This record gives sequence, C-alpha cells and structure tokens, in this order.
Amino acid sequence: MTSTNQLAAKTTLRVRIRRWATTSSDRGPATPGILGRTAELRALTDLIERLPGHGGALVVLGDAGIGKSTLIRAASLRARTAGLRVLETTGVEAEAQLPFAGLQQLLQPLLSAADVLPATQRRALRAAFGAGDRPRPEFFMIALAALNLLTGAAAERPVAVVVDDVQWLDQPT
Repeated sequence: MTSTNQLAAKTTLRVRIRRWATTSSDRGPATPGILGRTAELRALTDLIERLPGHGGALVVLGDAGIGKSTLIRAASLRARTAGLRVLETTGVEAEAQLPFAGLQQLLQPLLSAADVLPATQRRALRAAFGAGDRPRPEFFMIALAALNLLTGAAAERPVAVVVDDVQWLDQPT
C-alpha cells in the first residue's frame, strides 16, 4: 500500500526557475509572449495532460520577478484549454491577516453548491467567510466543507487548483 507521503512524492513536480538568456530557437511550446521557458512549459503541459487520470501537484520556485506568475497563468490557460475546471486564488500581502480570504477566493465559483453540504459544514463555511452567526469557525468543518465542494466539482469534470503567491496566503487557508 502506498502511503500519502509516497504518493505526494510521486505526483509533485517541482520546477525551479532560473535567469535565462533567449536564443532564436528557444520560444517554448506555442505559448505567445513566453520566451526561454521551453523546459518549464513542457513540464507544465505534461502535468496538465496527466491530471484527469492521475492527479498531481506542481510547485514553481524561483526568485522574485523571475516569471513564476507568468508560468502559473500559462498553466491555468492550458488547463482550461484541456477542459479542466480551474479554481484560482492569489495570496495578497494586505489580506494575509484576514482568515480564510484565500479559501473564499478559491471556492467562490463553487459556493452556489454549498446548499447541498450538511448543515454543520455549510454553517462553518459561511461563518469562515463572514456570512454566518457563529463567533468561532470550526476548522475541521471548514476543511471538510471545502473538500466536499472540491470533490463535488471534480465529480463533474477534472479540477485544477491554482495558487499564486502562497507566501501571502492567510494561515487558515
């Protein structure tokens, strides 16, 4: 039996971005406006092609200003083109102290389906997003509600969760 850590190690792709110099033959696989990132774009494309049947994760690492967000946007576009439902959130430094701001942004397209969640999960999720009357969010119920919303969406079609600027996400997200 494969453990969760072994599975994560097998399905997580890490792309390290470095400074580059373009050459006339280094245009990348048909992504307008992105030069010199052939290897990175190929890794993104390969992962997206495998997602529906196998799942996976991608971590894009690199110095500030080197093009990580550009590659993440390219991955989102490729996933949409491949027919995946793309859910996105971006960490924002000014929102890093607002609990669940990133999760709310990520799940916003799915919130209309929250009515089918069990009442305890629905109340916890609404409270986390400031719409309920509960004073303290129940973290387990919020996580379970988020998982159930994502699972429901994935039952309809494959889902890609895309997160940029993770370092600025609020801690509860």
